[in-house]
Amino acid sequence: MSGRMEGVILDLDPESGAIVVYTKKNLRGKNIEAHIAGDMKAKVYRANVIERTINGRQEFSAIFPRIPVGYYAVNYWESSKTKNSGRITVSAGSVSELDWR
Repeated sequence: MSGRMEGVILDLDPESGAIVVYTKKNLRGKNIEAHIAGDMKAKVYRANVIERTINGRQEFSAIFPRIPVGYYAVNYWESSKTKNSGRITVSAGSVSELDWR
């Protein structure tokens, strides 16, 4: 199964989904982290916030294009302190979105 976001193709399968985190401009170039919530030993996934043009507008987002199904904690850290955070469920074959704008 494939999902499409303007300029991005997400190759999803029955065991994975995707996360898109929309941010403000000030996070451009920063890393966003995601890991299974409550499991500090879980693999940490990272994505950079980049600028994209969506419907003719500049948007800033981090995309985790193929991530295993599960319930995730998503964080942006600055100087060892969480600045933005959220929890999100990733379902098979779908795109989950967080909006930090």
